[in-house]
Amino acid sequence: MDNIRYKDLSADFIKEVFRDVPFKVQPLHHQAVSFIWALDRISNNTMFLHSVGTGKTFTALWTAILWGCKKILVVCPASVIVTVWNQQIEEHTDLSATNLVGKSEERKELLKQDTDVYVINYEGLKYLFGRKQTFDGDVKKFIADFGSIPTLLENFDCLICDEIHRLKARNSIQTKLAYRIARHVKNVIMMTGTPIDKTELDLWSEYFVLDDGQSLGRSYWRFVDEFFEKIWFNRGRGFFNWKIKANARECLLQKLEERTLRYAAHECVDLPEKIYQKRYVQMSKEQQKLYKEVKKGIKTETDNQEVKIFETSAKSHKLLQIPSGFILKEDGSVIKIKGSIPKLEELLNILVEIDGQVIVFHRYVEEGRMIESLLKKKKIRFRSARGEIKNKDKQIMDFKENESIKVLVAHPVSGGVGQNLQNARAVIFYSNDYSSIVRQQAEGRIYRFGQANRCLFIDILCEGSREEHIYNLLMKGINVSDRILEHLERAG
Repeated sequence: MDNIRYKDLSADFIKEVFRDVPFKVQPLHHQAVSFIWALDRISNNTMFLHSVGTGKTFTALWTAILWGCKKILVVCPASVIVTVWNQQIEEHTDLSATNLVGKSEERKELLKQDTDVYVINYEGLKYLFGRKQTFDGDVKKFIADFGSIPTLLENFDCLICDEIHRLKARNSIQTKLAYRIARHVKNVIMMTGTPIDKTELDLWSEYFVLDDGQSLGRSYWRFVDEFFEKIWFNRGRGFFNWKIKANARECLLQKLEERTLRYAAHECVDLPEKIYQKRYVQMSKEQQKLYKEVKKGIKTETDNQEVKIFETSAKSHKLLQIPSGFILKEDGSVIKIKGSIPKLEELLNILVEIDGQVIVFHRYVEEGRMIESLLKKKKIRFRSARGEIKNKDKQIMDFKENESIKVLVAHPVSGGVGQNLQNARAVIFYSNDYSSIVRQQAEGRIYRFGQANRCLFIDILCEGSREEHIYNLLMKGINVSDRILEHLERAG
């Protein structure tokens, strides 16, 4: 289909194309267009950059089925194996599925089962493809056994990588393993709604795994030299950033068009309005005192416990922890700041104001614990999802299925990627991570298919603190990402 704009295909044409396909659930228009686009590619190396919440899992599964794939490996974040992939496979296909979990030998045994789809998390790749004699769970001892991939993945003909921003670090273990697996199979599908965190540099690794350099070249440094320039901000200490060259972005993005399809949320469905609010609070006097002392990098004390500040990274973290009412010491112990915590008080005020269910995202574990203590005290029903919670999937399902549970207290890694939480109508960011990907993924938990209410996103910020700086950096990173994705939307 030469010189065709796929997004202009009519509903009648699409209906005729898929007249004899036994879909369990009929695809939406943009999903059917995605199938046709993928079937027309010269090589089966496909990148779906559809917006968060537009049904990419369904799209990827049925693309693989229509390609004729018989044995599929899905690599995804651990948080969505059960709550997204297992559910979608069961609801939308007749395929069987096995989750590759457990120790190295257990995962290898599971690969022997007669199954259509095998699902593994990114971190699990090292357990499956590490040399047993050198790897006992300590990543520092890990040696990749690349030679085991053809043996263990014999007869596999498709790799699906979900949330592929997990592969933006070109030298990471999971990126190298994903690259070798992709070279072993015939068909590769990669997808995310958030491919870029801060700069276009993230794209090289993702596309290198996808197509072995056919889009952006096989040399990272040649890619950098062609499209970026060095911007010094402290030449004496050797500090610089890479910035895309003037007029280079258009050329870079044109190289992606052959293998990339992008649908924005507004192209897929009429979603409700998004409303953003910033709620500013002042730190207490005790917090302000500590904040000033930590910022100066001096030794300080609180409740007769000394807090030493030496390294910049530790200092930065403490400047973010103090507004939330605690300090994490170097030995891992926690010092709670006495007195009122204005951020917690404002959180309670917001929860009282909002009707319906709410997700509260936080960065630090101690923040989650403090929020939970407040909710228990005020007899507000909640569930939690973060690394230390053993039954995260059940907690999330309880929140989804029970309207009387007001709040989900979640770390964005556990509750902010891939989950369908459109039962909630508001998200409160008690604190933020530096990553714009994490932020966009978190917003996408409620702003997605099935959302009937306008969506409210609230940031609680201590005025004049480092939190404001992070918030501004996030918005800058999101703007860069939006410009790139808008180009790919037009290319469809």
